[in-house]
Amino acid sequence: MQTINKHLFSVLVCCFVFIGEGIAQTPFFRDQQFQKINSNTQINTIVQGSNGRIWIGTSAGLFHFDGFDFVKPDIDTCLHGQGVRTLCAVENGSVLLGSENGLLLSVDGKSCKTITPAGYDTGFAVTDIIKSANGVIWVSTYGNGIYKIENNTAVHYTSHSGLPDDFVYCLTADKKGFIWAGTDNGLVCMHQSNNEVQIKTYSVDQGLPDNIVRQVVLGPYGQIWVGTFENGVALLDEKLGRFTVPENLKHWKYGHINCMLILENEFWIGTDEMGILDYEFAGLGRIRLFESDFLDEHKAIDCMMMDNTSNVW
Repeated sequence: MQTINKHLFSVLVCCFVFIGEGIAQTPFFRDQQFQKINSNTQINTIVQGSNGRIWIGTSAGLFHFDGFDFVKPDIDTCLHGQGVRTLCAVENGSVLLGSENGLLLSVDGKSCKTITPAGYDTGFAVTDIIKSANGVIWVSTYGNGIYKIENNTAVHYTSHSGLPDDFVYCLTADKKGFIWAGTDNGLVCMHQSNNEVQIKTYSVDQGLPDNIVRQVVLGPYGQIWVGTFENGVALLDEKLGRFTVPENLKHWKYGHINCMLILENEFWIGTDEMGILDYEFAGLGRIRLFESDFLDEHKAIDCMMMDNTSNVW
C-alpha cells in the first residue's frame, strides 16, 4: 500500500466548544510541529507512558514530547538508524518498540535494551505490539505473521500454522484474554486452549465488508469493531459469528481507514483522504466530518491517541 509522507504533528484538544443549544460540540484543534526533523519524516505511532510522557515513533527514529518540543533520546546504539513503526506502553514508564526492519527494543527514556527472544526472526516490519494481562508479549509483522513471546522464547504463527495471511496490521486483547488481529485476509481471533493457541478467522463469508482489516478496537462493553481498508467499519456479533454494518455507514464514501479511537459513545476514525470522521455508535448514530483550517490542509490521519487528560493526539 502507498505511504504518504507527513511532517506535521497535531494535537486535537478534546475540550469541546458549545456552538449552540442542541448542536453538537466542536473540538478545538491546535497544531504542534516538529522543529528539529526534516519535512519527509513519517509519523507512525503515538503512545503515552505510565509516567505521562508522550512518545512518538517516526521514520526518523523515536521522540518524546517535553511540553515544548520533541526530543530525540540517544538510543541509536540499539536502533541502528531504523525507523520506528510501533510502540507499546508498559510498566515503569517504559515502552516496547518495533522497528521497520523487525527490531524489538525496550526503552525507558535514558537507556535502551534489545529484546532477542529465542525463535524470533528480524527482517520484517513490526506493525503492532501488545502486552497482555498475564505478561505475554504479542508482536505482529508485515509479511511474517505473529509472534507470541513468553519467558524470552517466541512462538511463531504464520499462514502455515493457521493464519489466513502473513501480512498483519494490528493487535488487540479483549477482557477474556483473546487476541484479535487484522490481516490482509480477514479478522483473526487467537486464544489459548489446552496448552495450544486456537486460531479462528472471520472474512467476507461472515459479512465482513472487506477482507483487509486495518484496525480492531473494543467498544465500551467489549464489542469487537473493525475498520477495513476500503469499505468502512463493522461490528462483530461473537455469538452469531457474523458482522453487521451500521445502517448509516452501509454506503461508505470516506476512503481508506488508517486508525480508530473510541471516545465513550463515539469513534473518531482517521482516514487517508477525508481527515477525521466522528461516528456516534450509540444514540442517534450521528456522523460528521471535522472541519477546520488545519484539517483542510492535512487530510491524511495516520494515528491517534487519547492522553490521560482526554486530549487527542
